[in-house]
Parts: sequence; C-alpha cells; structure tokens
Amino acid sequence: MDDFYFFTIFIALLSFGSRKLSFVFSIVGVFIFLSILPDTGFDYSRYEATFEGGYLIDSFPFFKTHSTIDAEPLYLWYNAFMSFVLNKNFQLFLSFNFLVCVFISKIAFKEVSITNFYLFWIFLLPVIIPTIFYYSPRSSISFFLILFAFMKFIRGNYVLAILAILAGISIHSQFLLISALLIFTYFFLNFKSKFQLDSSKRYIIIIAASLTVLLIFINYFSSVLVSLLSFLPSADLATAKLHYFETAREGFRVTSILSIIVYPLLAYKLVLNIKEQKLLMFKTEYLDRVFIIMLFAVICYGASINIAYFNNPHLAGRLSRFSDYIGMGILLPLSLIRIYNKKLLNPVLVLLVILSPIIFGTLYHNVDWGL
Repeated sequence: MDDFYFFTIFIALLSFGSRKLSFVFSIVGVFIFLSILPDTGFDYSRYEATFEGGYLIDSFPFFKTHSTIDAEPLYLWYNAFMSFVLNKNFQLFLSFNFLVCVFISKIAFKEVSITNFYLFWIFLLPVIIPTIFYYSPRSSISFFLILFAFMKFIRGNYVLAILAILAGISIHSQFLLISALLIFTYFFLNFKSKFQLDSSKRYIIIIAASLTVLLIFINYFSSVLVSLLSFLPSADLATAKLHYFETAREGFRVTSILSIIVYPLLAYKLVLNIKEQKLLMFKTEYLDRVFIIMLFAVICYGASINIAYFNNPHLAGRLSRFSDYIGMGILLPLSLIRIYNKKLLNPVLVLLVILSPIIFGTLYHNVDWGL
C-alpha cells in the first residue's frame, strides 16, 4: 500500500492545479493499481478463489461458482459470469468492476455540477477506493447501486431507485438497513412534509433518535427480523448474519468520531445554509432542498448506528458504511466549498491524505480497530 499512499498524495497535490486532471489521473491510476497490486493474504484470496471457481452450466442462471466466501447469490452469479467473460483473470475483473462503478456514478451524478463529481472521486481515493475495490470488492458495486438509488429518489424517480436498491442489497446485504431507511424516509417526508425544510428536519431527528433506541434493543426483536428478511433472495445469509447483533467485538472505531460528531454537524450546517444560499448541488431549488434533506437523513442515521454500536466497531462499520462514504465523498467537500472558505478544500484534502495511515490504521497497517 506504500505506492498507493504516495499516489494519493500526488493526486491531492495535483488538485491544486486542476480537479479534472486529478480525477482523470485517479481513474487511470486506480485501474492500473488494481491490475498489479498483489494478493493481500486476507479476504482478497477468498474473493479471488471464488472468482476463479466460476463455470458455465446448461440451465438457468447459466453461471455458477465454487464459492469460498459467504456471499449473496447475485454477487456469486456476477463473479461467475465475469469469470467466464474475462477468462478467470481476477485482477482484470477488479479493474473492470471499478470502471463499471465509475459509469454508475456518472449516471447518478447527472444534472449535478461536474466539479462535485470530480471531488467525490478525489475524496474517496485515499481510503474508500482501496477498501471497496481491492480489499472487499463485494462492497463496491452494491454501494454505487445504492448511491444511484439515493440520487434517483432526489429526482423523484422512486421506481428506478427501488429497483437499484433491490439489486444493491442482493449483491451485499450490509446495505439493507440504510436502504430500508432511505425508502421509508423518502415516502414519509414526501407524504408528511412535502420536503419542507423545518418540518423535515424535525422528523429526521425523531426518526434517528428512535433508530438508536431500536438498535440498542434489537436483540429482543430477532424473530421479527427473521420474518422481515425472509423475502430476500439471500434470506439465509442475511439471517445468519444476525449473530453480529449478539456477539459484539469490543473495541473503539476511530472513524466513529467522524460519523457521530463531524458529519452530523456539517450536514446540519448545510441545512441551515440552504436558506441563505440556494443551489448547493442541483440546478433547481426544489431538488437542492430534497438533496440536502435526504443527505441530512442519511448522515443522522449513520450517527445513530454508531451511537447504538459504539462498542461494536465491526458491526457499526458495516451498517454505517453508506453514510460514512457519502459523508466523505459528498458532504465533506460540499461543506468546505459552501460553508467554509473554498480555499481550504485542497489543503484539507492534502491533510486528509497525509493522515490516512493514522486515521484509517486498518487499511494501511492492518491494526484491528474495526475501521
């Protein structure tokens, strides 16, 4: 990871001159790194074995794999299909999967300022990109499908949003909770407040507080959860993972400080800021308002999860992954531009990149902090 670390510093410094050029170099660089980085010896080996175990069958769904990981059926099928297409070249698969996610994100950011799109990828670079594309590729395409759904909800295209969510959670069920909250929040706020700012803000805070209490006492509702999860194609796997709620891995998640304190404060300031400065992200006042409200909701739910599972970093990190990534890729750069002096954007990015091995120890040094 040393070479990748210095590459991220180079990209951060390059952003002082041109964000577009930084973005292009990021995409090309990550594609190359994924093609050449060696086996990590951890989950990488299991993902690689699952990919290389793909084979063609005569009947539907036509592709299967000898899986060495506990993964959802749709992800296993995706692996088997790509294994057949790419002749079992796992590193090429990682690179191709990365480009697929870039394409999905470009569609998701349609009608959004291209600068925000560039910054999204640049801020994801030091930590999130190697996490979801190198160490845990199952989290990559599922995350971007949920991101696509998030953006489609903002535009009111809830049918396509729900379809994307179904695909996303069928690839990785760790996004099930935040997906359910997204669906509920969109329809509830659309019905109760028509996305009026003040009333929506109050509802979100109430929902987030209720979520914290519910998660703390979730063990008492395990039978209800099993029934609710039974509709999923990966119901057996999802219910098997309920043990995470009961068997806590004690520890402290360093990045929970971001999830519980920093991101919620920034999101709340954006909610206040939209009254004074319109068009933070989209081209119309209404879409901008819906975006800020939904972003505030996602960040608050991430804080609720981290508060409820403060002593269970492994579970907190899994369940709040979407909100944490949105916080880093969208909320942080947007806040620096709109709330604070936009001249701080590049220095903060450089500082974040330099401090990444300290803040995100698990990624760079394999320290078991549950990050």
